[in-house]
Amino acid sequence: MRLKKLDCERNMCSHLAGESRINCQYKCISEPCYTEIYGHDELEEGEVDTERGRLFGFCYRRFFRQEMEERKERVRREAAEQRARLTGGMRS
Repeated sequence: MRLKKLDCERNMCSHLAGESRINCQYKCISEPCYTEIYGHDELEEGEVDTERGRLFGFCYRRFFRQEMEERKERVRREAAEQRARLTGGMRS
């Protein structure tokens, strides 16, 4: 999450300051998690909400793990399809 946050700070949110920048970073890191945790009540100027920050981190890790599992499954499927094509082509 640190690398993603750094990328968001440098690219998407560099023109903002204060809580607007923090809200932008959270949206950039994970739009679904931002909506889930902060969507109904964005951070206000000067507000520190460690509980929601912690919940956002949990949410991000959950989505990240799910994405990685989906990616692994896609790679496995593609490899199996490629093996099937290769072994099918050798029989002809």
